[in-house]
Amino acid sequence: MTEPREWTQEEIREQFIKYVWSVIEQWHNSTRVDDFGKLTGVAFSILTAIDGGAELPSFVLAPRPHETDKQFHIDEGENWYPEDWVDIGGGLHEIFHDHVPDSLKEAVANRRG
Repeated sequence: MTEPREWTQEEIREQFIKYVWSVIEQWHNSTRVDDFGKLTGVAFSILTAIDGGAELPSFVLAPRPHETDKQFHIDEGENWYPEDWVDIGGGLHEIFHDHVPDSLKEAVANRRG
């Protein structure tokens, strides 16, 4: 047996991708829900993983704009993403259903009874 060590970036990426595929497989094989339920189930499961609620630790999720984005958006009179990392991970799965687009609200409401 080898000595315990820190996971490498490549290994962590592989673990995360394998987890995503396991989620896809789980929801693909589910017979309890329709396609819409499967889609939202996959999304919710991935957000839960990012938040650290799965077999993986939580992950930093931060915008990483191009170096010219800020000035471009200023010139266009638009808001821009911060240049410093702002971690939006943590609690994403908890607010997922708070931000249902208007075009899907009826479909989601019908699912909840």
